[in-house]
Amino acid sequence: YEMEFSKLPWLSFYASRDSDGHFRDKFAEERHLEHHIGCLFAHMFQFQLAYDSGYKDTYMLESDAWDPSLLALPFSAYDTLVENA
Repeated sequence: YEMEFSKLPWLSFYASRDSDGHFRDKFAEERHLEHHIGCLFAHMFQFQLAYDSGYKDTYMLESDAWDPSLLALPFSAYDTLVENA
């Protein structure tokens, strides 16, 4: 079934904008959450694209995930991780 994003409780404040497009919700505005909603929609788009392309497995990583100093697992081991999850 379909649901409007603005009706999701954790997302509703992003849909609350004034006529200039600014957040009406002070919590969101004070914490600069616009970055996170951008990430959310980018990830949703990529997952939809992967699904529509028929990919069996999809990895969604932030750009800083490619920094080897931040990885607790070699990237070459991700397939094994997914297969055994």
